Amino acid sequence: MGVAGVAVPRHPASHRHPGDQRAGRAGGPPGAPRDGSASRPLSRRPSTSPPEGARLKVKDLFPLRLLRPGLSVALLGAGLAGGQAAEPPAPPSSSDVARCIRDSGCQRTFVVSHRAHGFGAPENSRAAITRAVEAGVPLIKIDVRASKDGGLFLLHDGKLDRATTLRGRVEGFTSADLARARLSNGETLPRFADAYAIARGRSVLTVGFKADTVEQVADWIGAHGSFDDLIFFVNTGEEMRAAARAKHG
Repeated sequence: MGVAGVAVPRHPASHRHPGDQRAGRAGGPPGAPRDGSASRPLSRRPSTSPPEGARLKVKDLFPLRLLRPGLSVALLGAGLAGGQAAEPPAPPSSSDVARCIRDSGCQRTFVVSHRAHGFGAPENSRAAITRAVEAGVPLIKIDVRASKDGGLFLLHDGKLDRATTLRGRVEGFTSADLARARLSNGETLPRFADAYAIARGRSVLTVGFKADTVEQVADWIGAHGSFDDLIFFVNTGEEMRAAARAKHG
């Protein structure tokens, strides 16, 4: 079984800003220092379901330890030796992350870069993903939208207005039309294939999508890649069911 699958929320959605870097733990209860310092014992609190209609965020993939906003790489669990902080471990490989996510007993802590933010590049851009990968971030959250002719592009909003030079809804444009769109750094609108090529073997992509897009993403991965390289990130019951159908038939 690959990494891709349905992410089951364990705690209510966070109120923190969505651009913040998030440290995700693939198992265990939430709670830890917010200042990036060495780990302290985790406080326990009862697990609850998110309120009706609440939107789930990256933190709902795993119980989390939160770090200060903008922190690119988490150095958590560093011990002390002779009054000095121990050397931080090397960043985990994508295969390490994949194994941990499949193992319900794994207690490792990982960083999630939301929309590849935090590295001085536009959200969901090639530059942002490249910088996150180069910084050793093991999990990178991206958002995938489908064009009128089924092309898969990276964009969070349903409309192009905020993030690009075009105006209107993504599904109203063909792939050729979207090739004219520019991000604030001058990049063209990235395709899903671009993100996958940059991150493959180095970081696991956490893919946000709409229910009518997940099957296209799964088909692309089945033809060109591996489900070990990504996680399906779901916000609604409809998306959860669509992800399960796409992955398992």
